[in-house]
Amino acid sequence: MQFKLAFFTAALATLVAATPGPSNTCSTGPMQCCNTLTSANDPAAAAIIKSIGAVVQDVNVGVGLTCSPVLGVGSGGWPSAVKITAMYKLDLITSKLSDTMSGKALQCAVFEATDAFVSNRARFADGLNLLSGVDGHLATYWGLQVSEEGSKKGVILTLWETSGHYAKFVGSDSYNSGWSILKSAATGEIRRAQFTRVAGSTIPAADAGVTQLALVRPNSGSSQDQIKGAGTKVYSAFESKNLPAVLGETTGSDGFYIFLVGWSSYDESRSTVAGEPFASAIADLRKLASVDVTHAVLDKHT
Repeated sequence: MQFKLAFFTAALATLVAATPGPSNTCSTGPMQCCNTLTSANDPAAAAIIKSIGAVVQDVNVGVGLTCSPVLGVGSGGWPSAVKITAMYKLDLITSKLSDTMSGKALQCAVFEATDAFVSNRARFADGLNLLSGVDGHLATYWGLQVSEEGSKKGVILTLWETSGHYAKFVGSDSYNSGWSILKSAATGEIRRAQFTRVAGSTIPAADAGVTQLALVRPNSGSSQDQIKGAGTKVYSAFESKNLPAVLGETTGSDGFYIFLVGWSSYDESRSTVAGEPFASAIADLRKLASVDVTHAVLDKHT
């Protein structure tokens, strides 16, 4: 799966896997400008790769350091903050890197909420306590759908250092007991989905004033390559506007995806995605998949 540059925002220097080429676009997004093109065994690149938990099988894979999107190619609109010394056609996070990456994991539960959850969800805190504080757990967020959408759905997100940590926790006594308590927060079944290869700004997206969740289920006849391409295009649109965004791929075989995007308000979300580059990218994705969107106000469980 191809992920975009936001995966590396925690690094001091921006890192992307790169291959030289002459054009100003590539199949996974806009062209980038990099101060340096090196290889994964370069000490500077190796330090960043280690900091994000990636394992690179081929130490000779191309890596661009200190990269920035090309702005207004042909009109002199180079990024003023970056001294451009080289220009490359990039396949951002190529399969050589992402296929060996030990990425973060995310579990998402969206459910029809009971009146008890709507009026006082603190009474269900014991359930969340059992899902938190274990090895590899990063954070838990929970909340309610925004009033503009009816406040009918509850949302619970748990974030994990790696998919391995999460897989080890699933099926444990704490896991089963926690969800047993939480099931009474829903009017029906709580449908949970687990995602790995989670790229992007997960905690900033969950910490935002309003978090948009989009669950993507491929239509019959849509190929995985089509869904990945359309999903990457949507993710790239959010990233291009410096929005805290997340893209995750299900651990199952159904090609299920999730987007998280952080907004200051529901109105900001609605007005922004109505314009470009969002509208056309989302329209293309909806031709291939059902996209179930929920906006929620989430609190970090402590």
